[in-house]
Amino acid sequence: QTCALPIFPDKQVPYVSFHVSGFNQSIVTLPERASVSADFYLGKDYPLYSTVAYQYEIPYLTREHLPIDVMLGWLSTEFPSDDSRLLESMISHGKIIYLLEVFLPDYKMNEILSYTEEQFAWCEEHERKIWHSIVENKELYSTDWRTIMKYTQPAPFTNGYSQEHSPGRLGVYMGWKIVSSFMKAHKDSSLQDLMSITDAQ
Repeated sequence: QTCALPIFPDKQVPYVSFHVSGFNQSIVTLPERASVSADFYLGKDYPLYSTVAYQYEIPYLTREHLPIDVMLGWLSTEFPSDDSRLLESMISHGKIIYLLEVFLPDYKMNEILSYTEEQFAWCEEHERKIWHSIVENKELYSTDWRTIMKYTQPAPFTNGYSQEHSPGRLGVYMGWKIVSSFMKAHKDSSLQDLMSITDAQ
């Protein structure tokens, strides 16, 4: 049965079920229900994955990663992203990652972000350069969907950065860092307060 989420009493924690999608959509969310495609969590060594998934996705097709994907799918449905500009998209995605960090304390941040430890370390080392690049290239307030997708959609790397070391979704990482800094600076703010803020600026 579903139940109210104490932090968000107006939200119902979904009942989780499983289905076989034929390697289609991994998580399907409906009112009060989230269904998981079991054929997407058979382990990174499952032989068919090399023909139905991108190479960078395969390490996360495991049952250990399933709780992250379920929560990500549900939270993304409950709190849809604002993709009007890159800034709004970064903050929207960053809020979701921050919630995942709170709700899944047993997972490392690189796991929540679907990054390797090396990719996460690269982001931390180059965080200032990433921000400088976004600002200098006048991308922060861009409404161009290609720019927004470049920084927020899954990919083996983020275009314009190191193909060897950078992960995809650098905008999501930066959004999470901004949200984390905001919450540290506003210790009296609750998660409800955070999610109710609509002004990304």
